[in-house]
Amino acid sequence: MQPHLGNPDRRRFRRGSAGSPHRTDLVTMIVGTYREMPGLSLSFYQAARLFGLPLETTHIVLRDLVHGGLLERNASGQYVRGARAGDAARARATGDDTIDDMGRTA
Repeated sequence: MQPHLGNPDRRRFRRGSAGSPHRTDLVTMIVGTYREMPGLSLSFYQAARLFGLPLETTHIVLRDLVHGGLLERNASGQYVRGARAGDAARARATGDDTIDDMGRTA
């Protein structure tokens, strides 16, 4: 008996489908992953594969997270947790709503 391997396409969301995640869900998922694994360092293509996103969506979200300081690109072009990621986490823990998940102040 052959084991059922499921769908070979491991993306969490199909491109252009009604089940595509909203931007806030993407940001929460990506920032949460980096928060859970502080030493995580991903290339652009690794991030797209890990988060199951189309390349264009990956580019836009990672660019915005870098711009907001929640992620940084190191010298080798890898995406790593940014300095502001700690600010957003602390704000949530203390109930401070002046810093959102994108690291912006209200």
